[in-house]
Amino acid sequence: MGRPSTELTISLGNHDVELSLPLVRQHLAELLGSSPRLRLVYDGEAIVRGRLLIEHGNRYDSWNALNYNGLREERSHLSRGLTVDDRKSAFFRPPAGSLMVIYAINPVLAQAPFINLLKPETKAALPLLIAIEPNLVAVLDNILRLAPIVPRKFGGRLASAAVPANRDNLTGDQGASVRIDSLAKVLRPMLGSDADKFLAPPESPLGVAQAAQDAMSWIKQRVAQITGTLQQRLNLLALVRDAANAGRLQLLEIAFQWLRNDDAFALDREAPEYRDAAEAMMNTGQFDVVIFGHTHLPKQVEIAREGKHPGLYLNTGTWADLMKLPDALVRGGAGTRPTLEQFFADVTARNIQGYLFTSLGYAEVELAAGQIVQAELRSFTHANPRAAPLQTYS
Repeated sequence: MGRPSTELTISLGNHDVELSLPLVRQHLAELLGSSPRLRLVYDGEAIVRGRLLIEHGNRYDSWNALNYNGLREERSHLSRGLTVDDRKSAFFRPPAGSLMVIYAINPVLAQAPFINLLKPETKAALPLLIAIEPNLVAVLDNILRLAPIVPRKFGGRLASAAVPANRDNLTGDQGASVRIDSLAKVLRPMLGSDADKFLAPPESPLGVAQAAQDAMSWIKQRVAQITGTLQQRLNLLALVRDAANAGRLQLLEIAFQWLRNDDAFALDREAPEYRDAAEAMMNTGQFDVVIFGHTHLPKQVEIAREGKHPGLYLNTGTWADLMKLPDALVRGGAGTRPTLEQFFADVTARNIQGYLFTSLGYAEVELAAGQIVQAELRSFTHANPRAAPLQTYS
């Protein structure tokens, strides 16, 4: 584990919940070399070092909040060698965001590898998925029925900016005034009258038939059917160039409009759900710096505090490739059709390298006796790992 003073703490996120399971934890420890300096945090606890707080950040995302009580029960069951079947329907279910990745995004990656690279990754990505493959409407709708979401502004998961509303730790929605359990409830507030175009999209070239009664097995069956024919029959370039598909091209243009988020790539601005949570924890008086990940977008945001030195929110982003839409598509307006056609010609041919970038951001924090001496978002380079503060996305 490196130098003798090095400690490694791994914090559970929303797409790696299996790291909390007993046998997986044991195997990970064996791979890394069991050591008292290795710690795995998997029950929603934040990592605290003096006046520094670190956590993954999915806790504040309605689509990706975990039910830690359900996960704890699952571990308790598995530790005794019992199976999921023994528990009948009482088993842990991943959040809606994870189900969307498994059953909606992964099946179209072969022909649309850009889907999981596009940022920002918000509910505005749903219209794009539907425009690419209309058969996913039924899949997405059933995902929301299986794993409903409750927006934080309605009090379903958070009683305040950073406090759970109930014992299930952000996943229950008892008493919530709004429960989003259908695709229509997501699209209509966002798209207005355009939502119906996505809920009843032009006929898909795949022509997958509805079948099955059980919701989850039905999703799996449809996804299997889609995946099995997608490679041969889905041709995004044809959708753009074929006048017969003008209706679907219109959906694509609307979808790109709703992917617009002018602040997403601004280093000094963060989405309210994450910024507000960081500010609430700073206002407890215990923390001066709060670090999240989850969004894949690096941020360094000063947070004003009355009578105190400003606090600092950092998001370390990701070292994986990211993809930003061409500016012309984000801006919209006249003259964007050639750009749209060229973009889809490129992604259909999988020529996406020219649209990709990496930030290689990381947080550097110096503490002395628990007090913050220095904290900054920096950029790694092979020539100089501490090259400079991260200034921009490029």
